[in-house]
Amino acid sequence: MFTINFGCFILHFCLWAVVVIVVIDVKVFQYGSNEKELSVTLQVRWKADGRSDYQLENDPGLSLTLFKCSKSATDCSECLAVKEKQKMCGWCGDDLTCRIQQECRGNWNGGDGSKCPDPFISEFSPRKGPIEGGTKLIIKGSNLGVRFQDIARVTVKGVLCDLVEDEYAAGKTIVCTTGPGDKSSVNSEHVKIYFHKVNAESAEDFEYVTVTVNDYEPKKGPASGGTRITVFGSNLDSGSNLTVTVVGVNCAVTRRTSSELTCITEKKEQSSRRRRSLISGDLVVSIDNAKPTDNQQSSIPPYVYTPDPTVAAIAPATGLMAGGIPITVTGTYLSSVQKPKIVFLFDNRSSSFDCITPVSDMMMTCPQPHYPYIVDEGSVSLSVTFVMDDVPKSSVRLDNSFSIQPDPVFKTFDGEKVFSSDSDHIILDGSNLNAVERKFYTVLLGDAKLCNVTNLSPELLRCTPDNGDNNEVVPVRVTVGNFSTPVLGNLRYSAGSSGLNPVFVAVPIAVIAGVAIFAILGIVLVARQRSIKREAHVQTLLIQMDRLEITVATECKQGFAELQTDLDDLGSALSSDHLPLLPFKQYAMRVLFPRDEDHAVLHPLSQKLKSRPKLADEKIRKGTDLFLSLIRNKSFLVKFVQCMEHEHSFTMKDRTEVASLLMVICQDRMDYATDILKQLLTLLIRKSLGKSHPKLLLRRTESVAEKFLTNWLTFCLHQHIQDSVGKPLYTLFRAVKSQIEKGPVDAITGESRYALSEDKLLRHQVDYREMKFTVVDGANGTTQVRLLDLDTISQAKDKILDAVYKTAGVSQRPAVGSIDLCLVPHANIEQPALRFRDEDSTTVMEGQWKRVNTIKHYNVPESCLLQLSPRDASVANGRTTDHTQMLIASPSRAILQEEEGGIKVWHLTKQVDTIASGGDHKLVSEIYLTRMLSTKVCMV
Repeated sequence: MFTINFGCFILHFCLWAVVVIVVIDVKVFQYGSNEKELSVTLQVRWKADGRSDYQLENDPGLSLTLFKCSKSATDCSECLAVKEKQKMCGWCGDDLTCRIQQECRGNWNGGDGSKCPDPFISEFSPRKGPIEGGTKLIIKGSNLGVRFQDIARVTVKGVLCDLVEDEYAAGKTIVCTTGPGDKSSVNSEHVKIYFHKVNAESAEDFEYVTVTVNDYEPKKGPASGGTRITVFGSNLDSGSNLTVTVVGVNCAVTRRTSSELTCITEKKEQSSRRRRSLISGDLVVSIDNAKPTDNQQSSIPPYVYTPDPTVAAIAPATGLMAGGIPITVTGTYLSSVQKPKIVFLFDNRSSSFDCITPVSDMMMTCPQPHYPYIVDEGSVSLSVTFVMDDVPKSSVRLDNSFSIQPDPVFKTFDGEKVFSSDSDHIILDGSNLNAVERKFYTVLLGDAKLCNVTNLSPELLRCTPDNGDNNEVVPVRVTVGNFSTPVLGNLRYSAGSSGLNPVFVAVPIAVIAGVAIFAILGIVLVARQRSIKREAHVQTLLIQMDRLEITVATECKQGFAELQTDLDDLGSALSSDHLPLLPFKQYAMRVLFPRDEDHAVLHPLSQKLKSRPKLADEKIRKGTDLFLSLIRNKSFLVKFVQCMEHEHSFTMKDRTEVASLLMVICQDRMDYATDILKQLLTLLIRKSLGKSHPKLLLRRTESVAEKFLTNWLTFCLHQHIQDSVGKPLYTLFRAVKSQIEKGPVDAITGESRYALSEDKLLRHQVDYREMKFTVVDGANGTTQVRLLDLDTISQAKDKILDAVYKTAGVSQRPAVGSIDLCLVPHANIEQPALRFRDEDSTTVMEGQWKRVNTIKHYNVPESCLLQLSPRDASVANGRTTDHTQMLIASPSRAILQEEEGGIKVWHLTKQVDTIASGGDHKLVSEIYLTRMLSTKVCMV
């Protein structure tokens, strides 16, 4: 008997809780499926007063689980394990099945595992593993214990195998991880399982092997991945867990045997700055605890991720319906692709062919596929794309870049064509013969001779046959790509005639004489015309030279006049410069922890321990002191750093953080820090000498030693910068900036009237005027500022910030993009009347060219009041746009800016004018040397 409590429920919304207890007789339920268990829902129905059935409202979670013992286990141990959950099951010794006791007519075992048959190992996998251990061994059999605790231990080759409890299946499966073997473990002992009373031994032998990696191919591939790499070595099919990484990226293994394995590379993510650069690194193979590539990296070259290949053009751009024309593809990094394919797209269909594996980064050859439709006349344009490993097809697609022409048609000739020694060619007639170039044609004479094509027109093909015997007859056929003609006719070789007919000699001579006369007359007329043009050109050059001489003289006079006055102006501009040096604490924190100005090292440990109990406080302090004593131990610290760097999860960010924290700890003992730095650098140099790229040492900051060296130099040089070189360097920077800003600077191209580089000189004559303004600033009062009428609004704001925040550091001033320049009416200083922007509704448009707004554009009167105010997005003069990020004059941004819709932006000069007149500028570039000289004088 068993009792089911259905819980409490409410009837007819009354506030009475009713507990119903239903008692039913024991009953055997049956179900027809072969499932081990079946979950069913319970419902209670009853009849009252002869009425219809009533159903008791059930709890949704009220259910009953039915089970079949015979379907739950196949051996004794598994059956007794099932009994742990299903109390009625047991092992029937008569028919060797799992049954309930009532169904077993003989010996029934209800829970004693020792009475089960002896354990038996039927199989295990894998059959071999690396001698370093770590192989997950899966052992299958029967009667392998009722519960996990029944297993005492498992040994493989006499070496203990660590049991994995989570993957144990009672009676059927035991999983363990092999330990490291040695030479003594290479013997004939099998896999053994030790239970508390009996043991089991496998029939097969487990083999400890040494895994080696000798080489791999290919050694480069595109950054998008998809390269199929084959690794060569020995015992590569051993072990249970195989991973392959290439330059830190997983390589998915698709096949492996004892001597080789194949994997496909995945995409290598790259930053925008390194997207078109090579990235090299190691190929690492790991099989369980074995790292066969770690000890062989010096002999195995690194793998190189190249930028994704690009396709610039294909030639020829035309082909035939029959296909077969070899197409030359030019681009970049083509040799990094393993098996490139060319794909022709037409009418929602595609046709692809394998290309010849490229040996050059810039060129490869692909065949033209057959075009399945008929082209009667004209041509059909197709789009071409390429399959290059996992490189996106959209990046190597050429739309409408290839055209299909009808196949050529050759006319047959009756009888025989005679080729004699008196002539040097034969002519074949036809149509559409120039659909492709003549180099693709092959004219066959019989089986062994060729006719070299010398000329090709739409209707004629002329070729020179190879030598043949007199009266030899050969059939003539033509092939081009996959197109081939039937035999067009026969060619007969003839020795020719020994005499000449006078008529045939006289006519060509007369024709040649007439042509010669007309040629001489034509030469005389052409020479006369060229003489007249040459005289006119000389006169034009003389006029240009006169103008150039005047321009050079004016430029030189103006340049030397400016050179005499620049030094006085520069001295007055720099006389009040203040050196904005940071305090040592803030300076060190920005170097050590640039992204965290409120780092944990700034807070004493005592503040963090206030909320902890006193006992915990003492333990933490004691642990901290012990760890500090270890850090003060030179040998421990060096080994500590080495161990961390050997971890694959130890990232570049972690190396930087560790080097910074070590510098904080060692700052009070710089002699100890210097000794540690020497040892770390010595180990790093020795490690770099064994690699294939020792020149990269100290270039990429990839180790704790390199970052620690940076921090050490930072601490040592601070006082030197503050006392010696800081002031001169800052003065030099201010002097060069002040000198360059004396003249106009093109915000788009970066060219300026005064520059240190000849390439950045503004070589157009630009009229400009210096203007003085008073800037009102709420915190600093008023400041006098000099601006140029051609300055953009962003350039003007930058100069005003330099003047207002002259004694403050750059980090203490607002950004150019966060403020607006406003015109202040004299009557009301609180509300600016007009806000200036680089672009607004008043911006001047000239066709496709849009000019950036300047001080002159707004007609701002000199000596008026200007004000810097925080940017307010709700205040706008019509349509306004911020071009601050794009337009600030940086000498390195000498590029043509182009917006969406083809609109081009310009400031002082249009880029097309600069390109068109570039030759004239280079011819007289010496006249601008006075400007460069005046700029460089400020550096003396």
